[in-house]
Amino acid sequence: MLALGLSGCETRPLGSIETEAIAKTAETDRDLPRREWPVVIETPPASHGPHAQVETLTLREAVGRVINHSPAIKAAFTEIQARRGEELQASVKPNPDVKLDVEDFLGADTRSGFEASQETLSIVQLFEFGDKRVKRLRAASMDTSIAGWEMETIRVREMLQAVQAYVEVLAAQERLDVLRKSVSLGEKVKAAVDKRVKIGSTSAIELDRANVTLTRARSAVVGEETRLSGNRLRLAALWGARYADFTRVSGKLGNGTDVPSTERVLAYTDGNPLIARWSDEIGRRAAQLDLEAAKSVRDFTVGGGVRRYEDTDEAAFVVSVSTPLKIFDTNAGAITAAEQRVVKAEHDREAARVSVTGSVAEAMTNLRVAAAQVRSLQREVLPAAESSYEKTQAGYEQARFDLLNVLDAQRTLFEVRLELVNAKADFEKAKAQVEALVGRPLSEI
Repeated sequence: MLALGLSGCETRPLGSIETEAIAKTAETDRDLPRREWPVVIETPPASHGPHAQVETLTLREAVGRVINHSPAIKAAFTEIQARRGEELQASVKPNPDVKLDVEDFLGADTRSGFEASQETLSIVQLFEFGDKRVKRLRAASMDTSIAGWEMETIRVREMLQAVQAYVEVLAAQERLDVLRKSVSLGEKVKAAVDKRVKIGSTSAIELDRANVTLTRARSAVVGEETRLSGNRLRLAALWGARYADFTRVSGKLGNGTDVPSTERVLAYTDGNPLIARWSDEIGRRAAQLDLEAAKSVRDFTVGGGVRRYEDTDEAAFVVSVSTPLKIFDTNAGAITAAEQRVVKAEHDREAARVSVTGSVAEAMTNLRVAAAQVRSLQREVLPAAESSYEKTQAGYEQARFDLLNVLDAQRTLFEVRLELVNAKADFEKAKAQVEALVGRPLSEI
């Protein structure tokens, strides 16, 4: 189930659709749209409010609830929408300015009033050169792609937490079944000892021992029920519930112990969002470098309007052109910083690959240890514990062993069964961790 949900890790994350296509194909400012285009925004995951109490929850339902209701995923999706707003803003041309100048008034002599003043009404427009607009849009488009990768990373993390929490609930259920069987068997042993005490074939001390063992087994059941309740609440909290809105989870811990080689698993780490995102991150920083370089190209401000002379009641046209002199500020510092950030992104990608490789190696180690424990317990330890208990029980009935031997064999048997449940749970959680890191089921590897 986890691998099914992670299958999207190798595809492009949720990002800009229309604007990104325009930004990547536009070569000059003339290729960009002159006005706002409709922004395509996918519908965010639906929220159906609090869930009704259900008897049994499946893994598919649990993961679906987390994806649809996780606050972290919703926040990441909202950030994508915000980035699209910035992307749309980056494509807009500068607004023209309306300018009113009043000159030659409130002076001396003939210019003491407004009779000889001049009023100039003009419109001033900044014209950007160096394809600044298209480069702004490219950089903003890559920002949206990065937000998509950030959402993908959060989605994988939330799904992994859901699967591992589900496994914890499932393991608690199976441990509880084992402990309840221990209580049932303890009650049978107590009844058998009580019968022997009544006919005088054994000491009353053995009945006390049987009672102690039974009491401890019942106490363990109460403790495991408390642990199960906490695990259920922890799972439900992942989709924002304040109580466990299900009674139990379905399924059974598997018996599989097949583990591929670490080298084969490492071949798929490039699909991890923590690594895959850096291709777009490097592209974003390269777009920022292009934009900073474009800022060194001078822009021109052109204005035009009408001037009116009060003393003669005449009018004339006025035209103005201005451009900054690149004497002090050539944007060299910003260009150097952008260049270094491109280089830094290359190093960051390698650092991310090293980090993911280490995480895969650690998870694979945990997986192999758990697999070895499951195999050993299933093939050797559990059969031996069952055989020992059966022989001891038969010997006790034939008066060849005392009750201490029976209780010791019984305790060993149920401890092994609990160890097997825990080992299976560790295997499933480690397997989910590896599949989350590589974005595919281990059965395909």
